Amino acid sequence: MRRTVMQVLPGAPIVLLLGMSAWGGDEPLFPGDDPWPAELSTESLWGEGLFGGIRAGAWFVGEFDAVVPTGVREIGREGLVEIGADLGYAYRSLSLYVTADYAASSDVEVLLGGISVGWTAEIPRYDILLLEYFEGLSAHLGAGAIAGTFEVSESGFGDFEDGVGFQGRIAFGVPLGESTRLDFWVDYRDIQFDYEGGVIKGDEHAVGSSFAVGGGLVLRF
Repeated sequence: MRRTVMQVLPGAPIVLLLGMSAWGGDEPLFPGDDPWPAELSTESLWGEGLFGGIRAGAWFVGEFDAVVPTGVREIGREGLVEIGADLGYAYRSLSLYVTADYAASSDVEVLLGGISVGWTAEIPRYDILLLEYFEGLSAHLGAGAIAGTFEVSESGFGDFEDGVGFQGRIAFGVPLGESTRLDFWVDYRDIQFDYEGGVIKGDEHAVGSSFAVGGGLVLRF
């Protein structure tokens, strides 16, 4: 079975890190002065305190196809334009933060809010590709709960119940200054919005498992 780019992309960084760590030779896998570091640093990147972030990207959701008492209801596979914000508190490598997202296409609008716990570590500098020119690169893993609303603009389409689900995040950060970081992130979301009014045949809920990708700025206060 063919795998889509979105199915493969979130696991690629993990596979790369595992492959590097498994290198058994005495010399570094790529030419350079230093061998591959044994593990990521768990030192705090910025110390402790409040931080906030703004994000933009795309959320890719599956189709909805159902027969209801008043007819057929269909929503094709969508790539929703998304904007979001985060606000939280970091202590050493750990963080607790709330998230807010708005995503929309020509037919669909979604509002999401959530709370997550995260772990952030600095990636040690090593001589591979262009990373030797950067210092303070970071990796972030987060997981938590989300809730939201799902609305379709088409008249007479019907309504969806509010949904509650799970969100996981992996992000890689590039420092822009002492208190600013550029992040590239991938979110995995599993949230269901049940169709109200009953379904005779087909999908009973919209979205389900999905992925969102994008970039953003993280600021320390």
